[in-house]
Amino acid sequence: MQQFLFHRVPEIISSDKYIDSHINKLVRALRDKNRYEFKFDHYLAQTSDEEPDSILLRLNIACPISDLPESWKISLKLHNERIDGFDFLHSYRDENGNQASGWHRHIWDPNVQNADRHSELRDVIDIKTIDQFLVRTLSIMKIKYNAVDDGNFELFQGT
Repeated sequence: MQQFLFHRVPEIISSDKYIDSHINKLVRALRDKNRYEFKFDHYLAQTSDEEPDSILLRLNIACPISDLPESWKISLKLHNERIDGFDFLHSYRDENGNQASGWHRHIWDPNVQNADRHSELRDVIDIKTIDQFLVRTLSIMKIKYNAVDDGNFELFQGT
């Protein structure tokens, strides 16, 4: 059963993942509703007949204030539990117990099975736009997306 797959989180985090969307589609959704959830199947090498070959993951993105990058966050979840992600805090304890501030990555800890540890992230410091934020964080999280934008077909509903 999927709920027992937390032992596979390091493999999930280190492997390439794919969402059937384009950055522009995600940006449009975020501009419209400020948050977006994308559910997708991720395929794993089967280690036993008792484990599934795919698992359902959720990508949650929130950009409540479009011109304030410090309000943006992204997380990858398995069974509603964050296993990876990025956000900004004015004060937090880093993975060494030191006081820190700014962008950080949530690091999975297999001993407690959560991603509450924080690691300072310097690669996101200079972001200015939502699409820059998405491109950078999705790349670091090894989440691939469509190269071609399929457009905004919601405009044609009801015609």
